[in-house]
This record gives sequence, structure tokens and C-alpha cells, in this order.
Amino acid sequence: MVSYRSPSRSDLGTVIVYGREDCGVCKAAVEKLRAMGVPHRKVGIGERLEYHEGWKTDDSIEVSSAYYALDGHLPIVLVAGEYLDYPRAMRRVKELACRSPIAASAVAISALATAPA
Repeated sequence: MVSYRSPSRSDLGTVIVYGREDCGVCKAAVEKLRAMGVPHRKVGIGERLEYHEGWKTDDSIEVSSAYYALDGHLPIVLVAGEYLDYPRAMRRVKELACRSPIAASAVAISALATAPA
């Protein structure tokens, strides 16, 4: 699958999920990130794809590029400066979490906390 890399972001930071309210996969992405204990926020993609005041200074151009590069599949997930589709985003989050002992512990603890008994 294609990814679009934003040159301005280099670490995991806060993961951003761009999607629509009626998108089940978008909701699943947010729930998965919450269960993993990953800092995240969701943004309505409609706000970024339509012309609006400030489109030159926010991330609209990058999000629009990613949307079309990913063939309009939602959600688009921004992880460590890369706009990815859902499956690749989750793999990337896990990969980055494993590089950081503190983040890996947080992911492991939250996974245990949400696992069925």
C-alpha cells in the first residue's frame, strides 16, 4: 500500500486519525489506539478535504494528498509523520512502541488490562 510522508514530523507523538463519523473502521482505529494507550486524536476528514479559511496553513494539503494516494480509503492515520492506511498504521505504532521501553511497557500493560479474562 502507498504511504505519504510528511517531512515535518519525526517521532510518534500524538497519532491522528482522519475519518468520518459513519466509518466503522475509523471508530475501530480510535478504539484500538485507546486500548493500546497511545495518545491520539480524531479529526473529521471532511474538514480537511473542503476549501476553508486557513487551508494553506493547516494540514489540509497533506491530508488531501494522502486521501487520494490511498485511493480514498479511510481512515487515514498519521503516525510519526507518515499518512498510512489503518493496517499499516497499527503495525507502525506497534513497531515504534517496541523501540521505546517505556512505550512498550505502556502498550503491554494496556493490552493486558483490556484482554478478556
